[in-house]
Amino acid sequence: MFQKRQEYYQVLGEFLKKFSEMETSLIAYCSVIKYLSYCQDGFDRFSPLTISQRIEFISDFINESLPELKNDWGKIKQNISSIHENRRYLIHGIGLTGLFQNTISTHIPKKGKTIKKDFSVEDIK
Repeated sequence: MFQKRQEYYQVLGEFLKKFSEMETSLIAYCSVIKYLSYCQDGFDRFSPLTISQRIEFISDFINESLPELKNDWGKIKQNISSIHENRRYLIHGIGLTGLFQNTISTHIPKKGKTIKKDFSVEDIK
């Protein structure tokens, strides 16, 4: 049981690291769109925004300036949204696992209810 828990902690750490890298990339993209470089002004302006706001900023740019990328960006945006939702469960949720379970059950409050989602180590990877 403790080995499985340690494995979950390890993949959660890797997930969090990769998620942070993705967030930094979104800030960099926003900065390049606004200032034509990844600079301190861009970091200061875009780091306080939510992921949804950053995605919206990038979407507006693509829709106006690079409409040929709309379909590809739509797929990327959908993947980012899915990863972001899973992050909410994995990082902010309450996780439970049993002695004989191969998954961790996470629980978050959503619209007055507790929503459960199960993840295996492979799901998190």
